[in-house]
Amino acid sequence: MTLYRPGNGLLHRMPAGLKILLLLAVVLGVSLLPAAWWAAGIAVVVAILAYAVAGLGHGMRELGCQVRTVRRVIAITLAGQLLFLGPEQAVANTSRVVAAVVIAALMVITTRVSALLDTVERGLRPLGRFHVDPARVAL
Repeated sequence: MTLYRPGNGLLHRMPAGLKILLLLAVVLGVSLLPAAWWAAGIAVVVAILAYAVAGLGHGMRELGCQVRTVRRVIAITLAGQLLFLGPEQAVANTSRVVAAVVIAALMVITTRVSALLDTVERGLRPLGRFHVDPARVAL
């Protein structure tokens, strides 16, 4: 079973390797934001913009579905953070986690599983020198 949804938007046309690198950069950028109210807003805006430019027919509806899918993660993360941190840090940290998860989901929605596996396997080929099976690790 796959989460892939056919389309011809910007992310659908982008090569899987470039998408993986872009995902890493965006998630790293969101993760490095400080624990502040404004950072929570930036994390939310980044996720919304990612879905807006993805070229999905119903990008915001898809974003809503992804957020609903992780609503328990949101509740548990927020509750745990509120227990040990203040509200500002808890909301900012939870926003960053949710943004990273929904942006990663966007890559899976716009990329066929076979393309992801082939790309990861190709990227892991140099580890073959150390007796690592790239196909097994990619899978």
